[in-house]
Amino acid sequence: MKNIFLILVCALSFSALAFADNDRPVKVEDMPMTAQEFLRTYFPKENVRSVMLDEKDGDYEVKLENGVKIEFNKIGSWMEIEGHTALPKGIVSSNIYDYVAHNYKKAKIFKIERDKNGFEIGLDSNVEVHFDLNGNFVKAEN
Repeated sequence: MKNIFLILVCALSFSALAFADNDRPVKVEDMPMTAQEFLRTYFPKENVRSVMLDEKDGDYEVKLENGVKIEFNKIGSWMEIEGHTALPKGIVSSNIYDYVAHNYKKAKIFKIERDKNGFEIGLDSNVEVHFDLNGNFVKAEN
């Protein structure tokens, strides 16, 4: 009975290792130039705390010292940006920022996510505002 239990524990341990995280640390210089330019443009004064490469899909996760987390795809395009303070203007089109400023007075954008359908904007007022790829309003959710 002890042998069966020991075999099960070993099997579970090995299967856990097989499905372990495929992330490994890399340097900013190892990221695609597009991602490096993005960091220099929108976060020029922020220090990078860590860069992790997901070896399975080639995506990068960058954490800045100010708490901002940025996910880039394998070609260096940003896919998601999240912070604890307002994100820099210019990351998405001005009509998205203008819509938020006009319809959500004093709300700050702290999360931006991009996918094949458009943008999901997270506000500090716990509202998510969705836009299409052209920056046109689609819907808002609380």
